[in-house]
Amino acid sequence: MYKIFINDKLLYITDQLPHEAYSSDVIICKSNDEKYIKSNIIEFKKNPGAKKMYILKDNFPVDNGKEEIFYPFTFLRAAGGLVRNLSNEYLFIFRYRRWDLPKGLLEKGEKGEDTAIREVEEETGVNHLKIENLIDTTYHFFEKNDVFYIKETQWFHMFTDFNGALKPQFDEYIHKVKWFNREEIKNTVYPSAYKSIIEVLNCAGL
Repeated sequence: MYKIFINDKLLYITDQLPHEAYSSDVIICKSNDEKYIKSNIIEFKKNPGAKKMYILKDNFPVDNGKEEIFYPFTFLRAAGGLVRNLSNEYLFIFRYRRWDLPKGLLEKGEKGEDTAIREVEEETGVNHLKIENLIDTTYHFFEKNDVFYIKETQWFHMFTDFNGALKPQFDEYIHKVKWFNREEIKNTVYPSAYKSIIEVLNCAGL
């Protein structure tokens, strides 16, 4: 089963429905037809009473590539970082009126670790980054020009001794970059962050 965030709603792609799927606030899609799936997604996004959606796939072998499992969505890979500094503060960006973590799509030939470091440097101006471990992998849905995407993001825990000026990447709609301590994360970041980011923070113990 794959859990995909659609803003603050949840989409699941699975070969077996759990008991909780049979609820009034759940939409179930039992077809691989592209038009049918997309129409259900549109309805799901519009319906304020629908909190979860399940796409049931009959053929779901574990060795299938993700491009096939996620069909008819276009599959993308990305990576990002949760960066800690010498003062045990964590780095966040402010974009689209929400506190978020720096991330971006893999370029050709890149590994997730390479992408995560590059994106943190580009979006925040922070360098001297050292990857400590993989925190989590999340999946996120978005729509652009009538194309439906599922983006897989690897999140890496990083450390830096950087103490210079922060430089938000304005052409990526990042308006602020800021370090937060643990208490500030709870009070400031959590209330505005997407659920996918909150899940990453929870996995990191924040």
